[in-house]
Amino acid sequence: MLHFPSDRYYQELASSGQLVRFALAEGSDGLEPTLLIKSTSLTLKYLIRGAPFRLILAGLAPGGYFLYAVRIEDDHQFPFALWSFVESSEELEAIKGIVESGKCSVFQGD
Repeated sequence: MLHFPSDRYYQELASSGQLVRFALAEGSDGLEPTLLIKSTSLTLKYLIRGAPFRLILAGLAPGGYFLYAVRIEDDHQFPFALWSFVESSEELEAIKGIVESGKCSVFQGD
């Protein structure tokens, strides 16, 4: 399914060189966890061609902040990672949905 980012995410994507962000997007079964990725064409090529990638979630003490990253195994010695802090309750809900269902849509833009 093709997703178009909301105005909020469109503005954020347009103003960032590279970005990773969790969102809830309208899918065939209602709202579904979606990972928004904006990066270079080369990085997106690795994702499209099926390079292994890992989703890393980490709690940062003591403030209760959460960090997440997408680590793309494009180079065994120096893998590429895009990271972000959780900034909204929508992102927390998307992460919770991924953990519960094991499924996530990915929106790629460059």
